[in-house]
Amino acid sequence: MNFTVVRKLASAALVVLGAGLATSAQATWNFSSGCTQNAANSGNYGNSYACGGDASGVNATATAWSTTRNAAGTVNNMSGGTNWTTANLAMYSGSGFGVRNQYETLGTGSPNHSMDSYNNTTDAVLLSFDSSVILSDVGIGWYNSDSDITVMRWTGASAPTLTGAAADLDTVSGWELVGSYSDLHANGYTAAINPDDKASSWWLISAYNNTYGGQSWSTNNDYVKLLSVSGVKCTYNCGPDQGVPEPASLALVALALVAGQATRRRKQR
Repeated sequence: MNFTVVRKLASAALVVLGAGLATSAQATWNFSSGCTQNAANSGNYGNSYACGGDASGVNATATAWSTTRNAAGTVNNMSGGTNWTTANLAMYSGSGFGVRNQYETLGTGSPNHSMDSYNNTTDAVLLSFDSSVILSDVGIGWYNSDSDITVMRWTGASAPTLTGAAADLDTVSGWELVGSYSDLHANGYTAAINPDDKASSWWLISAYNNTYGGQSWSTNNDYVKLLSVSGVKCTYNCGPDQGVPEPASLALVALALVAGQATRRRKQR
């Protein structure tokens, strides 16, 4: 390969590397004050909040869900349901998002107004980002009893349809377990997640559920409010089945080619 061509490739790779680093600053989406409830369905089941990330340019829409639906789809307010249905998302100043499901009703109080696993149901917050993101941390602002959570990501080609989906998301094509995380109250109220740097535009964060949570901890006793998530916008290798390698890899390959070409030229002399 011509040395000038290789050198240009290396320069281009370094430009890409620099751009990648510039667009990969850590962002935090705060759910205690950084969100606005959308007017549509405000204050009811199926409502949503629009949330911005600190100067990241990536916005999120948050909705609430719970497993209070029966398999036939005729009842949405049963205890220990087998399927997901809409719930009410409430934002509490200083502590973040809580969930009021259709079995608990809109008038439920503490601790059941949190994202909880009370009475054989599982509450969850679904985050839809307008760009693929790599989440790295989850924070809670309040807990009662226990504080275990489960994190899932969507790998499907189109947007997920959660209404009527089986409560055990491990059986639902397109959902992938990222991990379950225990005792957040004992770890500074935050958990580092997603060690493989998986990316998605859709993330589901729920009270711990041992049917799809990958662990065997105690259940039906987790009550948390979701305070924040942190991560970066995915700009490289963002396919649903792939991790995200360091953008430096391209630059390193090109620089290695330059070094090899320079060595070859010296030997020829």
